[in-house]
This record gives sequence, C-alpha cells and structure tokens, in this order.
Amino acid sequence: MPEQHPDFDMSSYTTLNPICPQMIFECIKRIFGRKDHTCLSSENKPKVVEVILKFAKLYDGVDLSRDEELRSHFDDFVRLDFLGFGERCNLLPETIKALTYGYNQTPPNF
Repeated sequence: MPEQHPDFDMSSYTTLNPICPQMIFECIKRIFGRKDHTCLSSENKPKVVEVILKFAKLYDGVDLSRDEELRSHFDDFVRLDFLGFGERCNLLPETIKALTYGYNQTPPNF
C-alpha cells in the first residue's frame, strides 16, 4: 500500500478517501512532465486532471490505514513510502486547499 502524506487530514474530504492531495499533485505533475505518451500526455492538461480525479474517486469509502480492513481483501500487504514524501518539499497550503476543493467538487461516478 502506498503511504500517504503524514499531514493528510482525511476529514478535509467530504467522502472517506485515502488518496491525499499530495499524491494527486504528484500524479498530475508526473503526467504534465511527459513529452509524448500515447494514452495520456501533457498536451491536454484539463484531461490529465480529470483522469487523476477519476482515479482518486475509485477509492471513495476505502480506508487503507486500517490493517484489518486490508486483510479482509488481501492475504498480505506491504506499506511503501512510494512517493518519498519525507524527501519532498511540502506543498503550499493554497495548493492543498485547491486540490482538496477539486476532489470534493468531483461527483461520484463522474
């Protein structure tokens, strides 16, 4: 399971969701950095944001921090600091607020 940012306050979302704004930012940033990609490139930036928000919405109602819940779905799991948040600069509060707002405004099944 990818670890989420240690400052992530899950209550900032209107729906339980384990994908923190910092992870949404990193996914968007990585795709924006692509020069050319056949399925999703940086040329259509609104589409990139839409796809990442759709990805995050797939996890609505899921709590990846509860080991007992994970064990009901998986035989075993490993927690990884996949994005290395401890080695990255913190996002500005305004950026986190904007990403949280965008997530909260994204309807289910959109």
